[in-house]
Amino acid sequence: MLTIYHFLLDHRIGGPHVYVDMLREALAGQSSAVVLTSGKGPLTELALFNLRHWWAPLYLFEVVANVVLIISLVWRKKIRTEDAIFHVHGGGNVAPLIAARLLGVPVLWQLHETTTAFRKLVLIGMRLLRGTKHQVATVASKAISVYGIRNAVLLPGAVDLDFWRRAQISQAQLNAAAWHVSPSALNDGRILRVLTVGNLNPLKGQDLLLKAMQAYGAPFHLKIVGAELATHSGYANQLRQLALEAERAGADRRVEFMGWRDKEEVRALMASSDIFVMPSRSEACPLVLLEALAMGCACIASDVGDVQAMMAVADQARVVEAESIDALREALIELSTATSALASTSAREGEQVPPQWQLTRLAAESARIYRELAQDHGH
Repeated sequence: MLTIYHFLLDHRIGGPHVYVDMLREALAGQSSAVVLTSGKGPLTELALFNLRHWWAPLYLFEVVANVVLIISLVWRKKIRTEDAIFHVHGGGNVAPLIAARLLGVPVLWQLHETTTAFRKLVLIGMRLLRGTKHQVATVASKAISVYGIRNAVLLPGAVDLDFWRRAQISQAQLNAAAWHVSPSALNDGRILRVLTVGNLNPLKGQDLLLKAMQAYGAPFHLKIVGAELATHSGYANQLRQLALEAERAGADRRVEFMGWRDKEEVRALMASSDIFVMPSRSEACPLVLLEALAMGCACIASDVGDVQAMMAVADQARVVEAESIDALREALIELSTATSALASTSAREGEQVPPQWQLTRLAAESARIYRELAQDHGH
């Protein structure tokens, strides 16, 4: 059986971690998987160095140290190179590419970004892979044009339709969602329940949503799900100040920072919300948006990455200009006035996700690439 070593550049739970966790579960009977991250996090099985946490310019030294560490893990038999594939996630994840070249291990290098900030590192990575057994993949078609990659395959993020279903949610879980809205206010349609999910990072655009909610002009309850990051504590403080301003702009307004929540809690929050919003400044293939679509949520999302195509078949969906507060506010008003939005979309849960973003497709394509890399390498 093949062993897939998933290398992640960050230890904090995010989209790539969800991607890896979902993929390894789907392929559990076909291959084994080990997760390695820079730093120790909830999914980490083998931890690498994370020097850039202390000072960003230390990343160069981190790369060198991690190459040495990976090779030492092979010597200590913590990593085996026979019947193994290095699945390297992230455009800036250079260390495992160097180690794989030195060790002669086939590589599936997958880009999870579309930001131009990674162009130089992607170029370095492509040079490192020359003459080796490898495959380059992206989670979004936009990444292919941004980085000018040739012969890359598209392995987009996916959603498990068996899990992201309203039928899987108990009444107790729905009750625990605890939207602080009186029954009479809900019946009158006076308070809008809005959900956004993402770690508190400027790229996720929660500040844009809070400014749009301040200008919304009607009562609301906004829940912000996502961990506060030590690297972005100033941004988290800015969000709290914006939340206060949004609450003070009118009656019956509430903003709640919920921190990190597990996927069962997120599922219940999606099922009980009126509108899901993804106000990101940059994304490639946002898994949380796929999850909201699978749940039949009315969705508003920034026009980033492959969002246009992802939302193409959704009924109650609005794609808005990235970083436009006015566009967010107008979309909120438009969807909130459609009183049957929640009922009409929940009836189509699962149908709002096109086949290319479903887990069955991702699992089959990934397994095929793993087999080809192993076979061509002589395993």
